[in-house]
Amino acid sequence: MINTIFHKKCLQRYIDELASVCMHDNLIFRHLYKKKEAAPIVLQWNIRDTDSLTHRLDWLLNVGYQSEYERTRQFLSTFTSQNRRSYVLSLSDEDIRYSRLSVTERTWGRLPKNRIAAFDYAWCIVLATAGHTLDILNEYSLEGYVNQAALKAQSDYSSWEEYLFAYSVGAEFSGRFHKAHFARKNEAHFLQLLHAWQQRINRVNWNTPVK
Repeated sequence: MINTIFHKKCLQRYIDELASVCMHDNLIFRHLYKKKEAAPIVLQWNIRDTDSLTHRLDWLLNVGYQSEYERTRQFLSTFTSQNRRSYVLSLSDEDIRYSRLSVTERTWGRLPKNRIAAFDYAWCIVLATAGHTLDILNEYSLEGYVNQAALKAQSDYSSWEEYLFAYSVGAEFSGRFHKAHFARKNEAHFLQLLHAWQQRINRVNWNTPVK
């Protein structure tokens, strides 16, 4: 009994840490647990009911911005390294392709195998939690989605540092926050997370058992 309670507390803290990368743009944890503040979060993702929520969560887990990043990467792979950079620089920053091509070129070879999927997994956790607060996702489904996201994150990344970097690239690539130089403008937030994770007293094991 005690071991079960301890495991649940450890797992909840781990899930919270996975979601913490999303806590920028004035989003804070308490917003996820208050209906009045959770509602705008899901509306930003065009979620209005259980069907639209589960559709979005399934998309984030199985397709997500990761697939769009991969398509962009495959296109750029047809260029040599030098020509790839020259091509991106030749585009106007008003070209709708420029932002995503620029992010992909700039981070070429610096990301793990599933690259920006961390962004998809983190927002799956946030949206599932907000949906549960709004009573459009039941407890069983909430647990299923957040656990899937956590397991996929553990499979795709080997550390908090990898996960955080992949998230920051994914956030910029997604274009959801409409800010140039996303990583630079949110540097303080990300550095604060890294500092907390690296402190022994606060350290949460990346490989925390999920099941």
